[in-house]
Amino acid sequence: MTGNNIPTIATVCSHTSLQIFDGARKEGFKTLGICLGKPPKFYDAFPRAKPDEFFSVNSYQEIVEKTPELIEKNVIIIPHGSFVEYLGASDFARLEIPSFGNKAVLEWESDRVKERDWLTSAGVPV
Repeated sequence: MTGNNIPTIATVCSHTSLQIFDGARKEGFKTLGICLGKPPKFYDAFPRAKPDEFFSVNSYQEIVEKTPELIEKNVIIIPHGSFVEYLGASDFARLEIPSFGNKAVLEWESDRVKERDWLTSAGVPV
């Protein structure tokens, strides 16, 4: 764990992560971008949304294998649509890394049939 108790905000690098990293920085958090291979160049165009550190993996499934390293960095994972799509809802649910939100909801959000059933049963017209 890092030398302080303030967590580092982490997520998979994508267009969605730009807003997550920018917001985390505005709130005073350090940030970590999980990327495939080399850090994406698009962050150069958005310096305030560029994570403080990059964590490179060879595949998104490798995130599960590298859980101890991410825990050591005191991260809280912020899921987003691309993250769940790349890793898969079931693998994300098995991550032993703290995350923001309810991991069980991601299975519903990533399955359009379940999502429609959920909305319909709540009385939301779809």
